[in-house]
Amino acid sequence: MKKFIFLILLILLINKYCFCLEMNGSHWRLLSEEAKVAWLAGFADAISIISNENQIFLSFLGMSIETKYGGVPEDGYSKGNQMNKLFNKRISWANLNCEDLASGLNKFYKNSQNRNITIKEAIYIVKVKLMGAPQEFIQEQIRIVKIYYKERNEEQISLWENNYEYKKAWERWGKYIPISISRAFYQPMLKLEE
Repeated sequence: MKKFIFLILLILLINKYCFCLEMNGSHWRLLSEEAKVAWLAGFADAISIISNENQIFLSFLGMSIETKYGGVPEDGYSKGNQMNKLFNKRISWANLNCEDLASGLNKFYKNSQNRNITIKEAIYIVKVKLMGAPQEFIQEQIRIVKIYYKERNEEQISLWENNYEYKKAWERWGKYIPISISRAFYQPMLKLEE
């Protein structure tokens, strides 16, 4: 009976802290340093799998569209690869390691005002900070992710249209932040990059 109760408690604990899709800074601060690095390593593995699947999907989709409309399948494949490169730039942690990200997240979540920001959002704010993005841009991203996600797009559009410095910073650094986090669907810089 004790084993059964222990097993139920363990399952509930794992469910609460490991499978919660919206873990935030309060959850992060409860994890040990080893668990934080392991969590980030698992997240990185998930990104890698998604990237590989996305590559295959976009390439075949591009080929199918070109074939359907009388184009050259290889052109569709090439366009799919271009789209995947943009996708990877947004989600990649290139040249960053889990320990640096964990340390950055620890610093980020020391500020109690950041603790309701989800880990998946905070990772990319820390990412651009570690890459050297200007502090003003980082502060704007923090402010934006605190806005209800359905209203973020309007805020981004307003900033692009009314703040030249922000638009310039976004064109430089925004490509490293996934659209799912910024909720910025209208982006002048979303065209395929070479």
